[in-house]
Amino acid sequence: AMASRAHSNNGGKLHQTGHHDAAEFGKTGNHKIFVGNIPSNTTQKELSDALTSRLPGVSVKECWVSPGNYAFILLDTRYNVIRACQELDGIEMLGRQLRVRPAYKNTAIKVLDIPSECGNRMLMKAFSIFGEVERAVVATDEKGNSLGWGLVEYARKGGVTKAVAECRERPFLIGRDAVPVRVELPIQEDLDVGMSESEMVRHRLPPDSDVEPRFPREGASGTTESLEYNLALAWREMADRQEQTKAEQEAKHKAERASVKEQHRRILEEHLQQLRLIEERQREIERVQEEERMRLLMQQQQAMLVMQEQHRAQAEQARLA
Repeated sequence: AMASRAHSNNGGKLHQTGHHDAAEFGKTGNHKIFVGNIPSNTTQKELSDALTSRLPGVSVKECWVSPGNYAFILLDTRYNVIRACQELDGIEMLGRQLRVRPAYKNTAIKVLDIPSECGNRMLMKAFSIFGEVERAVVATDEKGNSLGWGLVEYARKGGVTKAVAECRERPFLIGRDAVPVRVELPIQEDLDVGMSESEMVRHRLPPDSDVEPRFPREGASGTTESLEYNLALAWREMADRQEQTKAEQEAKHKAERASVKEQHRRILEEHLQQLRLIEERQREIERVQEEERMRLLMQQQQAMLVMQEQHRAQAEQARLA
């Protein structure tokens, strides 16, 4: 099963394809569970023993019990995390109903507008200036093409706080183009345990088990089925319009971003061209100055030779006289 993971709802999956160095990803996997509403004064051993007695084959690696009647337990595999959540959530322990869910890692950030030339290793290196990075991965599609966003997981919460604060305060560039990355806190989504029956009871949600799935049909006017069909049709038409509007807005934003990026590229190219011209002019000035210096030096040398020749001539005349 896929792990409970943090991302937003704008599409894409986190793929790790090809041959990569372990340091490129760092520590991966989340094998912790949160156990809430535990009885007061419960010890780590009591909680661990209660878990392993109900789940044969599960190995408890570590257990942290808080005075606030909750605990975090590190298990051996992700599969056993799902088992624990499915089989232990809602059971009673000394008269208290336990609350068992995957423990979400709150030390991650989502990075947007990642340049296409940025890979996992480059992303990890860039965001290591804010704190120790345990894992960094750029999201790709099924063909391995970058989706322009990724996740960075820090060892401590301080790295998240610093990265978010500094990247919002000033632009942070990690690629060739002057396009700053954006940083936000990811949405936590549970795709392993999901909305169980015990979860619905806990949230006091009405059960739908007595409602049959159906395709309503257009019937005679005034009937319940006809009304339901018309309401469902109106809802779907509204959703289609919203999706169309969203697609048009996304296309407009994409074109606008591409236009601005091209403008910035031209501005940078013109700036670099001006710098090259300035460097060429400077080299030409230095060349002319060097030629002038050499000309003056040769004139001085010739003048000295003339003076030496005159001195020799005068000395010879004096000797003959």
